[in-house]
Amino acid sequence: MRPGHPHPKVFSRRTLLWMLASVPLAWALGPMLRRVRVQNQPAPVPIPPDVPTGLSVAGEAIVHRGPDGTVRAFASRCTHLGCRLDRIKDGTIVCPCHGSSFAADGRVLTGPAVRPLAPLRVLPDAATGGWIAHAG
Repeated sequence: MRPGHPHPKVFSRRTLLWMLASVPLAWALGPMLRRVRVQNQPAPVPIPPDVPTGLSVAGEAIVHRGPDGTVRAFASRCTHLGCRLDRIKDGTIVCPCHGSSFAADGRVLTGPAVRPLAPLRVLPDAATGGWIAHAG
């Protein structure tokens, strides 16, 4: 015991029961949250073989094709509040809702967004000669 404290800290019966009940609840929430995360991942986005050099919008993806032909893709959702990005202005990606802008590599140029765009994994599509952009 510490001086000035006549009794050691003891949990009430209600607090102890709440703590014991929350363990199974937390254990059950794990798989449920994983399912929700998988369901919220965007579907694969086809990128046509003739996508132009520079920035463009391809369905649910923002695509950047470099002068050397390399293709990068980002999710077309603003990291501020999730608005759909569908505007390219003067070589930057512009959010139509609150004006955030992003560079061709996904970096934030102006806020209110503070996180970069979510990159998508780009794989070749042998069937079309283009690419497929996948989340994660």
